[in-house]
Amino acid sequence: MKLEYLWADFERIALGLKKSRLDSSNTFTYELHRKDENGANQIIYKGRLLNDTTITDSGGLSQEKSYRYRFLGYTDSTKILDTAVTLTAKVLSPTGHSFIWEVDTIGTEGWINDLWGFNENNVWGVGAVQLPGGASNVIYWNGSGWEIVPSNLQFYLYGIYGFSANQIWVVGNGNYNWGGVAFWNGTSFTEYKFDADKPEYADTIYALNAVWGSAPDDVWAVGQRGTIIHWDGNKWKKVPGIAKNFTFFEVTGRSKDEAYTAGKDPDSGEWVLYMYDGIKWKTRALGYSHLTRAGVWQAKSGELFLLGSSNIMIKNGVMQTFVLGNTYIQNSVRGTAVNNIFTVGHGGEIFHFDGVSWKKQIPLPVRVGVTILTKPFVTGNHIFVGSITDFKPLIIRGTRKTN
Repeated sequence: MKLEYLWADFERIALGLKKSRLDSSNTFTYELHRKDENGANQIIYKGRLLNDTTITDSGGLSQEKSYRYRFLGYTDSTKILDTAVTLTAKVLSPTGHSFIWEVDTIGTEGWINDLWGFNENNVWGVGAVQLPGGASNVIYWNGSGWEIVPSNLQFYLYGIYGFSANQIWVVGNGNYNWGGVAFWNGTSFTEYKFDADKPEYADTIYALNAVWGSAPDDVWAVGQRGTIIHWDGNKWKKVPGIAKNFTFFEVTGRSKDEAYTAGKDPDSGEWVLYMYDGIKWKTRALGYSHLTRAGVWQAKSGELFLLGSSNIMIKNGVMQTFVLGNTYIQNSVRGTAVNNIFTVGHGGEIFHFDGVSWKKQIPLPVRVGVTILTKPFVTGNHIFVGSITDFKPLIIRGTRKTN
Protein backbone atom coordinates (compact mmCIF):
# COMPACT_ATOMS: atom_id res chain seq x y z
CA MET A 1 0.00 0.00 0.00
CA LYS A 2 1.10 3.53 -0.61
CA LEU A 3 0.27 7.07 0.47
CA GLU A 4 1.01 9.87 -2.03
CA TYR A 5 0.89 13.65 -1.80
CA LEU A 6 -1.11 15.10 -4.71
CA TRP A 7 -1.65 18.80 -4.02
CA ALA A 8 -2.59 21.43 -1.46
CA ASP A 9 -4.29 24.81 -1.47
CA PHE A 10 -5.15 27.28 1.28
CA GLU A 11 -7.56 24.97 3.08
CA ARG A 12 -7.17 21.45 1.65
CA ILE A 13 -4.63 18.67 1.21
CA ALA A 14 -5.25 15.94 -1.37
CA LEU A 15 -3.70 12.49 -0.94
CA GLY A 16 -3.66 9.39 -3.11
CA LEU A 17 -4.40 6.08 -1.37
CA LYS A 18 -3.15 2.90 -3.03
CA LYS A 19 -4.61 -0.24 -1.51
CA SER A 20 -2.47 -3.08 -0.19
CA ARG A 21 -1.39 -5.86 -2.54
CA LEU A 22 -2.17 -8.22 0.34
CA ASP A 23 -5.84 -7.22 0.15
CA SER A 24 -6.68 -9.48 -2.82
CA SER A 25 -10.16 -10.33 -1.53
CA ASN A 26 -11.06 -6.74 -0.52
CA THR A 27 -11.40 -7.63 3.16
CA PHE A 28 -9.11 -4.99 4.63
CA THR A 29 -10.36 -2.02 6.57
CA TYR A 30 -8.26 1.08 5.89
CA GLU A 31 -7.64 4.08 8.11
CA LEU A 32 -6.01 7.41 7.28
CA HIS A 33 -4.78 9.24 10.38
CA ARG A 34 -3.82 12.90 10.58
CA LYS A 35 -1.64 14.42 13.30
CA ASP A 36 -1.22 18.19 13.63
CA GLU A 37 1.80 20.14 14.88
CA ASN A 38 0.50 19.90 18.46
CA GLY A 39 0.30 16.11 18.31
CA ALA A 40 -3.50 15.88 18.12
CA ASN A 41 -4.53 12.78 16.13
CA GLN A 42 -7.69 12.39 14.04
CA ILE A 43 -8.98 9.61 11.77
CA ILE A 44 -10.10 11.28 8.54
CA TYR A 45 -10.95 8.10 6.61
CA LYS A 46 -12.05 4.61 7.63
CA GLY A 47 -13.49 1.96 5.35
CA ARG A 48 -12.92 -0.63 2.64
CA LEU A 49 -11.15 0.14 -0.66
CA LEU A 50 -12.14 -1.68 -3.83
CA ASN A 51 -9.76 0.49 -5.86
CA ASP A 52 -7.09 3.10 -5.33
CA THR A 53 -8.67 6.44 -4.49
CA THR A 54 -8.07 10.10 -3.70
CA ILE A 55 -8.92 11.65 -0.34
CA THR A 56 -9.19 15.43 0.01
CA ASP A 57 -8.69 16.48 3.62
CA SER A 58 -10.57 19.71 4.30
CA GLY A 59 -11.38 19.36 7.96
CA GLY A 60 -10.22 22.44 9.82
CA LEU A 61 -6.77 22.79 8.30
CA SER A 62 -4.81 26.01 8.85
CA GLN A 63 -2.65 27.95 6.40
CA GLU A 64 1.09 27.30 6.53
CA LYS A 65 0.62 24.45 9.03
CA SER A 66 2.12 21.00 8.50
CA TYR A 67 0.26 17.73 9.08
CA ARG A 68 1.50 14.15 9.32
CA TYR A 69 -0.54 11.39 7.70
CA ARG A 70 -0.42 7.67 8.46
CA PHE A 71 -2.19 5.08 6.29
CA LEU A 72 -2.78 1.53 7.54
CA GLY A 73 -4.79 -1.56 6.68
CA TYR A 74 -6.10 -4.36 8.89
CA THR A 75 -8.58 -7.23 8.97
CA ASP A 76 -11.73 -7.52 11.04
CA SER A 77 -9.64 -9.08 13.78
CA THR A 78 -8.02 -5.60 14.15
CA LYS A 79 -4.61 -7.04 13.33
CA ILE A 80 -2.58 -4.52 11.32
CA LEU A 81 -1.29 -6.26 8.20
CA ASP A 82 0.13 -3.41 6.15
CA THR A 83 1.13 0.24 6.51
CA ALA A 84 2.42 3.01 4.28
CA VAL A 85 5.32 5.34 4.94
CA THR A 86 4.22 8.33 7.02
CA LEU A 87 3.82 11.48 4.93
CA THR A 88 4.05 15.14 5.94
CA ALA A 89 2.17 17.78 3.94
CA LYS A 90 1.72 21.52 4.38
CA VAL A 91 -1.25 23.78 3.69
CA LEU A 92 -0.39 26.62 1.35
CA SER A 93 -0.05 30.26 2.31
CA PRO A 94 0.54 33.39 0.20
CA THR A 95 4.00 33.56 -1.36
CA GLY A 96 6.09 36.68 -1.76
CA HIS A 97 5.99 39.01 -4.76
CA SER A 98 9.66 40.03 -4.48
CA PHE A 99 12.03 38.54 -7.05
CA ILE A 100 15.63 39.04 -8.12
CA TRP A 101 15.84 39.13 -11.92
CA GLU A 102 18.71 38.20 -14.22
CA VAL A 103 18.81 38.31 -18.01
CA ASP A 104 20.77 35.88 -20.20
CA THR A 105 21.48 36.77 -23.83
CA ILE A 106 21.24 33.52 -25.79
CA GLY A 107 23.39 34.00 -28.86
CA THR A 108 23.28 36.71 -31.51
CA GLU A 109 19.91 36.10 -33.12
CA GLY A 110 16.83 33.90 -32.91
CA TRP A 111 13.99 33.31 -30.47
CA ILE A 112 12.77 31.13 -27.58
CA ASN A 113 9.23 29.74 -27.87
CA ASP A 114 8.82 27.52 -24.82
CA LEU A 115 10.67 26.38 -21.68
CA TRP A 116 10.30 23.31 -19.49
CA GLY A 117 12.43 21.59 -16.85
CA PHE A 118 12.80 19.45 -13.73
CA ASN A 119 14.11 22.15 -11.40
CA GLU A 120 16.04 25.42 -11.44
CA ASN A 121 19.24 23.61 -12.46
CA ASN A 122 17.79 21.53 -15.28
CA VAL A 123 15.80 23.54 -17.83
CA TRP A 124 15.18 22.96 -21.54
CA GLY A 125 14.12 25.46 -24.18
CA VAL A 126 12.98 25.29 -27.81
CA GLY A 127 13.07 27.89 -30.56
CA ALA A 128 16.06 28.84 -32.69
CA VAL A 129 19.36 30.20 -31.37
CA GLN A 130 22.94 30.76 -32.48
CA LEU A 131 25.48 30.06 -29.72
CA PRO A 132 29.31 29.89 -29.89
CA GLY A 133 28.99 26.10 -30.05
CA GLY A 134 26.74 26.27 -33.09
CA ALA A 135 23.09 26.70 -34.00
CA SER A 136 20.23 24.63 -32.62
CA ASN A 137 16.51 24.68 -31.97
CA VAL A 138 16.97 23.07 -28.52
CA ILE A 139 18.98 24.54 -25.61
CA TYR A 140 19.72 23.39 -22.06
CA TRP A 141 20.40 25.19 -18.75
CA ASN A 142 22.78 23.24 -16.48
CA GLY A 143 22.46 25.53 -13.47
CA SER A 144 25.24 27.89 -14.46
CA GLY A 145 25.00 28.41 -18.22
CA TRP A 146 23.16 27.64 -21.44
CA GLU A 147 24.36 25.12 -23.99
CA ILE A 148 23.00 23.81 -27.27
CA VAL A 149 21.49 20.33 -27.65
CA PRO A 150 22.21 18.88 -31.12
CA SER A 151 18.88 17.89 -32.59
CA ASN A 152 19.10 17.73 -36.41
CA LEU A 153 15.33 18.19 -36.40
CA GLN A 154 14.07 19.62 -39.66
CA PHE A 155 11.15 21.60 -38.29
CA TYR A 156 10.43 24.67 -36.17
CA LEU A 157 9.82 23.93 -32.49
CA TYR A 158 7.08 25.65 -30.48
CA GLY A 159 6.42 23.40 -27.48
CA ILE A 160 8.26 21.14 -25.03
CA TYR A 161 7.24 18.88 -22.11
CA GLY A 162 8.83 15.91 -20.35
CA PHE A 163 8.79 13.44 -17.49
CA SER A 164 12.46 12.59 -16.96
CA ALA A 165 15.90 13.24 -18.43
CA ASN A 166 15.25 10.57 -21.05
CA GLN A 167 11.57 11.25 -21.71
CA ILE A 168 11.09 14.65 -23.35
CA TRP A 169 8.68 15.60 -26.16
CA VAL A 170 9.05 18.56 -28.52
CA VAL A 171 6.50 19.69 -31.12
CA GLY A 172 6.31 22.18 -33.97
CA ASN A 173 5.86 22.33 -37.72
CA GLY A 174 7.78 21.40 -40.84
CA ASN A 175 7.30 22.01 -44.53
CA TYR A 176 3.87 22.97 -45.83
CA ASN A 177 2.63 23.64 -42.27
CA TRP A 178 2.55 19.96 -41.29
CA GLY A 179 2.93 19.05 -37.63
CA GLY A 180 6.18 17.68 -36.26
CA VAL A 181 6.88 15.67 -33.10
CA ALA A 182 10.17 14.35 -31.71
CA PHE A 183 11.15 12.37 -28.61
CA TRP A 184 14.39 12.78 -26.62
CA ASN A 185 15.59 9.49 -25.08
CA GLY A 186 18.48 11.00 -23.15
CA THR A 187 21.02 10.90 -25.96
CA SER A 188 19.23 11.73 -29.22
CA PHE A 189 15.92 12.72 -30.80
CA THR A 190 13.58 10.40 -32.70
CA GLU A 191 11.30 12.20 -35.14
CA TYR A 192 7.77 10.92 -35.75
CA LYS A 193 6.46 11.08 -39.31
CA PHE A 194 2.74 11.51 -39.77
CA ASP A 195 2.23 9.58 -43.00
CA ALA A 196 -1.09 10.53 -44.60
CA ASP A 197 -1.34 7.00 -46.07
CA LYS A 198 -1.88 5.59 -42.57
CA PRO A 199 -5.53 5.56 -41.39
CA GLU A 200 -4.77 7.31 -38.09
CA TYR A 201 -3.08 10.17 -39.97
CA ALA A 202 -5.37 10.32 -43.01
CA ASP A 203 -6.68 13.66 -41.80
CA THR A 204 -3.54 15.80 -41.97
CA ILE A 205 -1.86 16.72 -38.68
CA TYR A 206 -1.13 20.42 -38.97
CA ALA A 207 1.43 22.62 -37.20
CA LEU A 208 1.63 21.91 -33.46
CA ASN A 209 1.99 24.68 -30.87
CA ALA A 210 2.05 22.95 -27.48
CA VAL A 211 2.45 19.61 -25.71
CA TRP A 212 1.53 18.36 -22.21
CA GLY A 213 0.99 15.00 -20.54
CA SER A 214 -0.14 13.46 -17.27
CA ALA A 215 2.16 10.44 -17.73
CA PRO A 216 4.58 8.98 -20.30
CA ASP A 217 1.70 7.02 -21.85
CA ASP A 218 -0.74 9.94 -21.85
CA VAL A 219 0.54 12.91 -23.85
CA TRP A 220 -1.46 15.54 -25.77
CA ALA A 221 -0.28 17.94 -28.47
CA VAL A 222 -2.41 20.70 -30.03
CA GLY A 223 -2.06 23.13 -32.91
CA GLN A 224 -3.53 24.64 -36.02
CA ARG A 225 -6.70 23.78 -37.94
CA GLY A 226 -8.28 21.87 -35.06
CA THR A 227 -5.34 19.52 -34.55
CA ILE A 228 -5.37 17.54 -31.29
CA ILE A 229 -3.26 14.38 -31.16
CA HIS A 230 -2.67 11.83 -28.39
CA TRP A 231 0.23 9.53 -27.49
CA ASP A 232 -0.80 6.32 -25.68
CA GLY A 233 2.71 5.02 -25.10
CA ASN A 234 2.94 3.32 -28.49
CA LYS A 235 1.69 5.67 -31.19
CA TRP A 236 0.25 9.10 -31.93
CA LYS A 237 -3.37 9.34 -33.04
CA LYS A 238 -5.37 12.36 -34.13
CA VAL A 239 -8.64 13.17 -32.36
CA PRO A 240 -11.39 13.26 -35.01
CA GLY A 241 -14.28 15.67 -35.20
CA ILE A 242 -12.54 18.87 -34.06
CA ALA A 243 -13.55 21.88 -36.17
CA LYS A 244 -10.72 22.78 -38.55
CA ASN A 245 -11.30 26.50 -38.12
CA PHE A 246 -9.91 26.36 -34.55
CA THR A 247 -6.27 27.06 -33.62
CA PHE A 248 -4.99 25.88 -30.24
CA PHE A 249 -1.94 27.49 -28.59
CA GLU A 250 -1.76 25.76 -25.19
CA VAL A 251 -2.77 22.47 -23.58
CA THR A 252 -2.90 21.70 -19.85
CA GLY A 253 -4.47 19.34 -17.33
CA ARG A 254 -3.92 17.41 -14.12
CA SER A 255 -4.73 13.74 -14.83
CA LYS A 256 -5.56 11.19 -17.51
CA ASP A 257 -9.20 12.14 -17.04
CA GLU A 258 -8.83 15.92 -17.22
CA ALA A 259 -7.17 18.03 -19.92
CA TYR A 260 -7.93 21.42 -21.51
CA THR A 261 -7.20 23.56 -24.53
CA ALA A 262 -8.98 26.57 -26.02
CA GLY A 263 -9.56 28.02 -29.47
CA LYS A 264 -11.42 30.80 -31.22
CA ASP A 265 -14.57 30.17 -33.25
CA PRO A 266 -14.14 32.39 -36.33
CA ASP A 267 -17.88 32.33 -37.01
CA SER A 268 -19.02 33.70 -33.64
CA GLY A 269 -15.73 35.35 -32.65
CA GLU A 270 -15.96 33.70 -29.22
CA TRP A 271 -13.30 31.59 -27.56
CA VAL A 272 -14.32 28.01 -26.80
CA LEU A 273 -12.88 25.84 -24.04
CA TYR A 274 -12.23 22.22 -25.01
CA MET A 275 -12.34 19.79 -22.08
CA TYR A 276 -11.28 16.14 -22.05
CA ASP A 277 -13.02 13.93 -19.47
CA GLY A 278 -11.11 10.69 -19.96
CA ILE A 279 -13.41 9.56 -22.76
CA LYS A 280 -13.92 12.40 -25.21
CA TRP A 281 -13.39 16.12 -25.81
CA LYS A 282 -16.32 18.43 -25.03
CA THR A 283 -16.77 22.16 -25.54
CA ARG A 284 -17.85 25.09 -23.39
CA ALA A 285 -18.44 28.56 -24.82
CA LEU A 286 -16.62 31.14 -22.70
CA GLY A 287 -18.62 34.16 -23.84
CA TYR A 288 -15.56 36.29 -24.54
CA SER A 289 -14.25 37.38 -27.92
CA HIS A 290 -10.90 38.85 -26.85
CA LEU A 291 -8.86 36.08 -25.28
CA THR A 292 -5.27 36.42 -26.49
CA ARG A 293 -3.75 33.29 -28.00
CA ALA A 294 -5.83 31.32 -25.49
CA GLY A 295 -3.17 31.00 -22.79
CA VAL A 296 -4.53 28.32 -20.45
CA TRP A 297 -3.12 26.57 -17.36
CA GLN A 298 -4.61 24.34 -14.67
CA ALA A 299 -3.44 24.03 -11.07
CA LYS A 300 -3.29 20.60 -9.44
CA SER A 301 -6.09 21.73 -7.13
CA GLY A 302 -8.36 22.18 -10.16
CA GLU A 303 -8.50 25.94 -10.81
CA LEU A 304 -8.25 26.78 -14.51
CA PHE A 305 -6.81 30.11 -15.71
CA LEU A 306 -7.31 31.67 -19.18
CA LEU A 307 -5.88 34.95 -20.45
CA GLY A 308 -7.53 37.74 -22.43
CA SER A 309 -8.92 41.23 -22.26
CA SER A 310 -11.16 39.58 -19.67
CA ASN A 311 -9.00 37.10 -17.77
CA ILE A 312 -10.89 34.06 -16.53
CA MET A 313 -10.57 31.65 -13.62
CA ILE A 314 -12.83 28.60 -13.52
CA LYS A 315 -13.16 26.92 -10.12
CA ASN A 316 -15.59 24.07 -9.46
CA GLY A 317 -17.24 24.86 -12.79
CA VAL A 318 -17.91 28.50 -11.88
CA MET A 319 -16.34 31.13 -14.13
CA GLN A 320 -15.09 34.44 -12.75
CA THR A 321 -12.86 37.18 -14.11
CA PHE A 322 -9.70 38.70 -12.63
CA VAL A 323 -7.83 41.91 -13.44
CA LEU A 324 -4.07 42.07 -14.02
CA GLY A 325 -3.63 45.76 -14.82
CA ASN A 326 -1.60 44.93 -17.91
CA THR A 327 -0.87 47.49 -20.61
CA TYR A 328 0.03 44.97 -23.29
CA ILE A 329 -1.22 41.57 -24.43
CA GLN A 330 -0.46 38.63 -22.12
CA ASN A 331 0.36 35.41 -24.00
CA SER A 332 0.85 32.66 -21.44
CA VAL A 333 -0.04 31.67 -17.88
CA ARG A 334 1.77 29.01 -15.84
CA GLY A 335 2.57 28.23 -12.23
CA THR A 336 3.23 25.62 -9.59
CA ALA A 337 0.12 26.04 -7.40
CA VAL A 338 -2.66 28.54 -6.70
CA ASN A 339 -0.24 30.67 -4.66
CA ASN A 340 2.46 30.90 -7.34
CA ILE A 341 1.23 31.79 -10.84
CA PHE A 342 2.79 33.95 -13.55
CA THR A 343 1.46 35.55 -16.71
CA VAL A 344 3.80 36.87 -19.41
CA GLY A 345 3.35 38.69 -22.70
CA HIS A 346 4.20 41.65 -24.87
CA GLY A 347 6.01 44.77 -23.71
CA GLY A 348 8.12 42.76 -21.27
CA GLU A 349 5.25 42.58 -18.77
CA ILE A 350 5.19 39.83 -16.16
CA PHE A 351 2.52 39.47 -13.45
CA HIS A 352 2.70 37.25 -10.37
CA PHE A 353 -0.18 35.88 -8.26
CA ASP A 354 0.71 34.95 -4.67
CA GLY A 355 -2.69 33.48 -3.84
CA VAL A 356 -4.17 36.83 -2.78
CA SER A 357 -3.22 39.48 -5.34
CA TRP A 358 -1.60 40.02 -8.73
CA LYS A 359 1.50 42.22 -8.93
CA LYS A 360 3.45 43.46 -11.92
CA GLN A 361 7.12 42.50 -12.13
CA ILE A 362 9.66 44.64 -14.01
CA PRO A 363 12.58 42.37 -14.94
CA LEU A 364 13.87 44.47 -17.88
CA PRO A 365 13.16 47.83 -19.55
CA VAL A 366 9.95 47.77 -21.58
CA ARG A 367 10.44 48.03 -25.32
CA VAL A 368 7.00 48.18 -26.90
CA GLY A 369 6.65 46.13 -30.04
CA VAL A 370 10.00 44.35 -29.86
CA THR A 371 9.84 42.71 -26.43
CA ILE A 372 7.73 39.56 -26.54
CA LEU A 373 7.74 37.11 -23.64
CA THR A 374 6.90 33.50 -24.44
CA LYS A 375 5.77 30.41 -22.52
CA PRO A 376 7.65 30.19 -19.18
CA PHE A 377 8.81 27.41 -16.89
CA VAL A 378 7.99 27.84 -13.19
CA THR A 379 9.45 25.72 -10.39
CA GLY A 380 9.50 26.42 -6.65
CA ASN A 381 10.99 29.87 -6.11
CA HIS A 382 12.18 30.23 -9.71
CA ILE A 383 10.83 31.25 -13.11
CA PHE A 384 12.46 31.09 -16.55
CA VAL A 385 10.91 33.16 -19.36
CA GLY A 386 11.92 33.19 -23.02
CA SER A 387 12.03 36.57 -24.74
CA ILE A 388 12.71 38.29 -28.04
CA THR A 389 14.11 41.74 -27.28
CA ASP A 390 15.59 43.92 -30.01
CA PHE A 391 15.28 40.79 -32.16
CA LYS A 392 17.72 38.87 -29.96
CA PRO A 393 16.79 35.80 -27.90
CA LEU A 394 16.89 36.39 -24.15
CA ILE A 395 15.98 34.25 -21.18
CA ILE A 396 14.85 36.07 -18.05
CA ARG A 397 15.48 34.22 -14.78
CA GLY A 398 13.61 35.21 -11.64
CA THR A 399 14.39 34.00 -8.10
CA ARG A 400 12.07 34.76 -5.19
CA LYS A 401 13.59 36.59 -2.23
CA THR A 402 13.09 34.25 0.71
CA ASN A 403 14.03 36.66 3.52
